[in-house]
Amino acid sequence: MSLRYLSVLLAIACMYGAPAPAPAADDAPKTSEKPKTDEKPKTDEKPKAPAGPMRVLFVGDELSEKGHIGQLVTRMAQAAKEPRRFYSQDIGSAGSTLEKHYKGSTYWNTVADQRWDYVVLQEDAQVILRYRDATVRYARELDRSIRKHRASTVLFSTWAPQDQADGHKNLAKANDEVATAIRAAVLPVGLAWQEAATAAKDIPLYQPDKRYASPQGEYLTACVFYGFFYNKSAESLPADIHKGVKAEEAKALAAIAWKVVQETKNAKPQPPEEKSKAPAKPATK
Repeated sequence: MSLRYLSVLLAIACMYGAPAPAPAADDAPKTSEKPKTDEKPKTDEKPKAPAGPMRVLFVGDELSEKGHIGQLVTRMAQAAKEPRRFYSQDIGSAGSTLEKHYKGSTYWNTVADQRWDYVVLQEDAQVILRYRDATVRYARELDRSIRKHRASTVLFSTWAPQDQADGHKNLAKANDEVATAIRAAVLPVGLAWQEAATAAKDIPLYQPDKRYASPQGEYLTACVFYGFFYNKSAESLPADIHKGVKAEEAKALAAIAWKVVQETKNAKPQPPEEKSKAPAKPATK
C-alpha cells in the first residue's frame, strides 16, 4: 500500500471521528438569561384588609351589664392590640330569663338586624337549678335562631351567691348539661370564682350584698371572657384596666382565669348547620 493511499485514509478518519474544536470564549452563544437577584417579583395582590371586630351579643339578666363585662373585655383587647377589636351589646335586664327573651321582641330584632360572631346566653341561676328542662328547651330554641344567623352560642356559667355552699359547682354542672344538649361551649366563670376563693382568698370578689361582683370579681370575670375569646392570658396586660383593682390582684386573678379556661376548655361552639332553621317567632309576648 502506497504512502499516498494511507495519507488519504487518515485524512478521512480525521474528518469523521475527531471532535470539533470548542468555540472560543468570544464565539460562545449568547443567552437572554438575567442574573439572579434577591428581589421578589412584583404582584398586583392587594394587602389584606384588617379583620373586623369580634361581635358578641349578651342575652341574660343584669349580671353582664352590671358587671361591665363587655367594657372590660374591650379595654383588654385594646391594651393587647388585638387584631380584632371586641364589640358587644347587652340586652339583659333584671329578672330576665331565657324564656322571657324568647317570648319578647328585643332579642329577635337584635339578633336579626346585626351580624354577630357569638351570642352569650345566661340563664337566671335559680331557674337553671330548679327548672333544667325549661332552660334546655328555650336555650335550644334560641340556639336554632343563632345558628340560622351564622353565629355561635356560648353559655355564661355565672358565680353563685357567697353564702351558697357548692353554689359555683352546682351552677357549672347545670350549665354543662344544657351546653351538652344544644352542642355549645361554656364560659366557666363560676369555676374561676371557686378557684379564686382558695388560691386568692384575700382578694374580695363580692360586694357587701354577697351577690354582685366587686371590682375584683368583675375583673376576674372579664379575664375568663378574654381568655376564652382570644385564647390567651390577661396576665401581661396593664394594671389600670379596671379602677379599684391593684396590680398584684390583677395579675393573680388573670392567672386563675387562664388556668380555669385551659382546664375546662371544651370544644369550640359547633359551626352552624347549613340547613338549620330557626323556630318561628313566638306569637305570645
